[in-house]
Amino acid sequence: IDLESVYSWKTWPQVNPFLSFSARSQFGPGYDYSASPSVEISDFLDPGYFTESAGLKYVPCPAFNTRAGLGVKETVADRFQVPYTVDPGNGRASGELTQLGLSWVSELNVKFLGNSSLDSKLDTFWPGGSLDLTVAEWDNLLSFTLNKLFSLNLEGDLRYDSRVYQGLQFKETLGLGLSYALL
Repeated sequence: IDLESVYSWKTWPQVNPFLSFSARSQFGPGYDYSASPSVEISDFLDPGYFTESAGLKYVPCPAFNTRAGLGVKETVADRFQVPYTVDPGNGRASGELTQLGLSWVSELNVKFLGNSSLDSKLDTFWPGGSLDLTVAEWDNLLSFTLNKLFSLNLEGDLRYDSRVYQGLQFKETLGLGLSYALL
């Protein structure tokens, strides 16, 4: 689940102030399959991530925009407080962790070959201190319309969060879909 709302108002030709809110979680439980039997490590809103930010948005062309500003990130967890809500300052976990930091989001949306598209979004949050505390998520979706009924989607997502997992996490998905336009 990834919800985001961005409000910006046109002030200058390419640079505009913005306010944003995002919420992220998952639909069902997540497991660590390296253990036998597998161990549940996450669930719906456990953890849940909420980020609010305000700053400036740069829009050099309709296909690309980037925004940077001051952000507040809240992480909530109930049963799985460790490692998601461990305070880096004191090492203790609680049901909620609030961090003040810098937020930077860049988006690219390119249409090509008729009805095909590339959508890419890089979302980073730095809570201050060491750069390895930066949380980065890079989502990419390549969509091809094969004909009037079928489409092919290739998705590749990269995630870095050193508090949760040491190293990079990568997910790739290939999907064949049926699509029909009503209008």
